[in-house]
Amino acid sequence: MTEDDFCIVAKWDERGGFFPLRSALRRCLDAFRHGESLILTIERQRSMASHRHQFAQIRDMWANIHEDDADQPWAANPEAFRKHALIATGYRVVNTIDAGSKAAAERMAAAIPAMHREYCIASVQGPLVIVATAESQSVRSMGAQRFQASKTAVLDWCEARVTGEVAA
Repeated sequence: MTEDDFCIVAKWDERGGFFPLRSALRRCLDAFRHGESLILTIERQRSMASHRHQFAQIRDMWANIHEDDADQPWAANPEAFRKHALIATGYRVVNTIDAGSKAAAERMAAAIPAMHREYCIASVQGPLVIVATAESQSVRSMGAQRFQASKTAVLDWCEARVTGEVAA
């Protein structure tokens, strides 16, 4: 997406048109000229039942984390468990910081998780600190297909973690 691209929610009318919901109408009136042709990408809204299902499953699996893993940062609560799974399965945002030296990078990596507002994983590669945070699964951030793919990956990772079939 470019900065000129944005998403709106519209309803299909069987008479042959997509009509923006009232909440998006002002933005459409400001952004488009009468008769302007647009390319539409169809993305169906995802089910909130599916969203709630994921969180319920994660909560249940988190409650069954093996006691040997209970002191891991990702085992602190269901949200940390979910975010760690997102990061581990590739649904992450990665930032790199050049600390100048390996020793400085190690000190920074140790401090970053405590300073970060959200769950993150900080690792060191030479003088670099690699900070990974979980990609948002909000309705606004992830469409139905991407959410379903991330949900499947997260639940599979969590299940494997609880059953002891995957490394942290």
